[in-house]
Amino acid sequence: MRITLPPLRDRPEDIPLLSRAILARSGSEAMIEREALDYLAEQPWPGNVRELANALHRGAALTDDGIIRRGDVSGEGFGARADAAQPSHVVGTFAEAKEHTIARFERDYLAVLMRRCRGNLSRGARGRRGAASPPRPLEEARPLRAGPWR
Repeated sequence: MRITLPPLRDRPEDIPLLSRAILARSGSEAMIEREALDYLAEQPWPGNVRELANALHRGAALTDDGIIRRGDVSGEGFGARADAAQPSHVVGTFAEAKEHTIARFERDYLAVLMRRCRGNLSRGARGRRGAASPPRPLEEARPLRAGPWR
């Protein structure tokens, strides 16, 4: 049996449901504002659901407070914050901004890794060996918030 599905650009009403499912499947706790969903529904999506998923993952990574806004998914390549005059993490000296950015990346990376490994530190340490070395060993990384890993 063959099932033909129209392209995502012809199904903008599916964007909210797909967005929630994509974020939930990735383990993200981010929520998405209505304005951001409306913006996503207007896009042509030549890469279909895969491109939508990439835009949502970038948006979740860019959000400062767990709420994906239009600025988190708009702009060139959807990930650039075209609406923001200056990202909130660019403050102080270059070294301070760099440290803040690295700390945020490490926190987010380790949180996702621990969710994937269901909180098992040994499995998490083995799982990250295939990637490029992080700037700090796992035990020196910033502390994570306690919470469910599933």
